[in-house]
Amino acid sequence: MDVTFASGPTERFDVVVGADGVHSGVRALAFGPERDFVRHLGAYGGYFTVPDPGDLDHWFLMHNATGGRVAGIRPGRDGTAVVSLTVTSPPARVGREELTARMAGAGWRVPELLTGLAGATDFFVDSISQVRVERWARGRIVLLGDAGWCGSPLAGQGTSLALVGAYVLAGELAARPDDPEAAFAAYQRELNDHVAAGVRMPPGGVRMFAPRSAAMIAARAWSMRMMTRAPLRSVLARRFGRADRLRLKGYVRSVSGPGIPRS
Repeated sequence: MDVTFASGPTERFDVVVGADGVHSGVRALAFGPERDFVRHLGAYGGYFTVPDPGDLDHWFLMHNATGGRVAGIRPGRDGTAVVSLTVTSPPARVGREELTARMAGAGWRVPELLTGLAGATDFFVDSISQVRVERWARGRIVLLGDAGWCGSPLAGQGTSLALVGAYVLAGELAARPDDPEAAFAAYQRELNDHVAAGVRMPPGGVRMFAPRSAAMIAARAWSMRMMTRAPLRSVLARRFGRADRLRLKGYVRSVSGPGIPRS
């Protein structure tokens, strides 16, 4: 198929893989407008790095404040820490200024985190959204990772699902180098159930992640403590054990293509 780039050149490819995230441009061009596939969950998250404060001890620390506000900090690389600031909001323009205003007065480490936000050069903000696409391929174009499925940061597993998806997609293409549409169909058959389980939201969704009242924050903290005890411990174990139930094929070389050797 012929592809024309925004910069002007046109090139021909056997297949096009859209692995360009929640707001996929490939999906918009080949499958339809974003509103058909992306569901806003009622919150926005901002992310940036700050110097490592030195007291995290390898932990991800998180703080809830009333009004649907969440601050988090975890160790990063090369002497940095990664900060996340989340606020509940209907679809709106949310940027650095809006996050700063909403998080003001949230207590905990938030004042120093906002100081870091003011000078952050790697600040990124996006809606917390789900992506659902019924069929991941159209002709010789196929979607991978968040472009095709996404449970949101609340569901987690986005990176692992994308990596597994890439492995399966490459293997199926290698097994059927002359029939990409059949390879795409096999790719979705192989992953459908695994992806459906992986993108499932935890109980309560955004309302439980970012409670608006002090009473709900206390209830959420209590539920987190109970997760290490029966019966919630077994529920949590089943959720995080989903990935172990997938058995990946060892793909073999095709006669007409280089393929992937069996591992």
